[in-house]
Amino acid sequence: MLPLDPETRSRLCYAGPRLAEYEARREEAESRATSGDWESSLKIVSELAVGAYTFLGGHFSDPGLDDLLTRIGGRILADIKPSTPSTLADPFRADVLHLVSYTGFVGGHTELLRQWLRTIRGMKLKQALFSTELIATVEFERWGELIELADKPYFSNSALTLTQRVVQLARFIDAVQPRMLSLFIHPHDVVTLAVLGAIRQNAPKRFRTVLINHADHAFWLGSSLVDHVVEFRSVGEIYTHRYRGIKSTTVIPLTSPLPAQHGSRSEHRTRLRQELRIPDDASLSISIASLYKILGARWDYFDAIVGLLRSQPNHHHLLILGQGEELFQKRVREAGLADRFHVWGKRADLIPYYRGADFLIETFPLMGGNVRQEAMVLACPIIVVNPPGFEQNTRFLGLPEGYPIVSHQVELEALAAAFIQQPTQRDQLGQGLAEFAAQNFSYEKVASQVGQFVQDFLGDRLPPSKPIVDAGHAFPFHRMYQQYALSKAEQEFLVGAADRGLRELTYAAGPDEPSPAMKAIVRRHLQGNTRPNYGDEEDRLLTPALIAWAKGDLEQASREALAALSKRPGLAAGWRLVADAAIDLDCRDQGAEALARAISIDPTDDRSRLLLAQIYLGTGDLA
Repeated sequence: MLPLDPETRSRLCYAGPRLAEYEARREEAESRATSGDWESSLKIVSELAVGAYTFLGGHFSDPGLDDLLTRIGGRILADIKPSTPSTLADPFRADVLHLVSYTGFVGGHTELLRQWLRTIRGMKLKQALFSTELIATVEFERWGELIELADKPYFSNSALTLTQRVVQLARFIDAVQPRMLSLFIHPHDVVTLAVLGAIRQNAPKRFRTVLINHADHAFWLGSSLVDHVVEFRSVGEIYTHRYRGIKSTTVIPLTSPLPAQHGSRSEHRTRLRQELRIPDDASLSISIASLYKILGARWDYFDAIVGLLRSQPNHHHLLILGQGEELFQKRVREAGLADRFHVWGKRADLIPYYRGADFLIETFPLMGGNVRQEAMVLACPIIVVNPPGFEQNTRFLGLPEGYPIVSHQVELEALAAAFIQQPTQRDQLGQGLAEFAAQNFSYEKVASQVGQFVQDFLGDRLPPSKPIVDAGHAFPFHRMYQQYALSKAEQEFLVGAADRGLRELTYAAGPDEPSPAMKAIVRRHLQGNTRPNYGDEEDRLLTPALIAWAKGDLEQASREALAALSKRPGLAAGWRLVADAAIDLDCRDQGAEALARAISIDPTDDRSRLLLAQIYLGTGDLA
């Protein structure tokens, strides 16, 4: 297998254990393929890609894995038995075949696919749709339009092995004979890419392929197997040219299919206040996000909203989460703000909430591209957030020149106060956003761009891509993917799994670690590993030890904890940390002594008693 090139390895060095794990698993995938175990190799490559796009930022490709998938696909297809049934009884010739990795209700990804299907249907072209996973019965209603738009849809059965699905997709492609493939795939779709690699190896001009990079992924398989990439913002072009070696790119911006709303918002406003049971004269803001987008930051989203509500006693906030709302509801109750900080789960129709709220507060440290687009179309004023040390969004996703942006708590509270106190100016700002969206990326305008692109691509008339000049605007994307690791750590803390949370922090290490974000998370959730009777000073004392333990340096963790205990001998959490490190280092006597000290300070510490019992069992002291 081709090794990672030195430049890529250098850029990924911040990832520490994740990079070592990635390279070891690459070798395992190659070994399984060499022995003819195609299924295991495909599974490993899929897992590798998930880890790469989740935790290895810095935008890179891996030609070695693409080559491996091509070889596996070729061997599988060479062994197809004639008895394998065809997926189509009535083959036809498709102009465009859309390949999709996941057919659940997946937000912006689904909307983007729907837009392409509608546009191509309007062009009177034949199109087929193949999903490499099983569509869940509960999703049929939501996918009804997609099934209707595709002349020939097919949904693979996820109960099949990956190897069987490779065969199934290859037979489908043989049946529909597409002129063009559009890939709406996730970065780990080994089924699609094994088939694509095998076919292109034998018949490189059989069809042309475009990848729709629908989520600005830092990594995806198959960069050496596609002819063209469609990005949704200019920074995506920068990374694709620079790090993936693909020079043929087009930018087609995100849009929203929601119809523009004009006139008074009062009806929605009244209904939403009745639903929330809040007074008519109370102001209301909303945020809409997936859970991972609001965890793991130095500037904590939850604390920020709590601070805003305390500074504005007649203001309410509604947070709509895709999942994990019960975790935030618990924090809201503990903060004593359950009457004004409302946390709900997923809602099918968001229009009443955009229209009923006075303004939207973007989530942070990660914001939602589609949420911003929808709010703009619906003339909902937005407080745009660009959190400190995390250049994520504003210059690439489109805002009117001079639009206000907040980066810390004082700015957030000041702008929210202005929005609350000046409703006329606030609504004018929202209307200005709607006009800006209509002028720059209305649904009709973007659909026209999609249609023109498809015509040019099918006719081999795409104009050559212009050289990309980033002028220093492309920031190190590893920050975003470190953020995913920090978010996962905080989710573990929230469910009470402090040990797992600390271990997740080992995957958030970077050149500036321990970063302010990591320190903030450890301090916020130190009490998940101790009793809730320690203050800021104790947090600060134990933070270096916790970070060392999280990064796997057990000896350093023990030294840091003992240094803290020299200042505060009565810190039970410190003795527990010394014990944890000692046990992992197989220093049982030291671990037993530290646990005994912790129990003497906190006689209710059952966890330490259990660990001590395990040590005695290990030494044969059953009594």
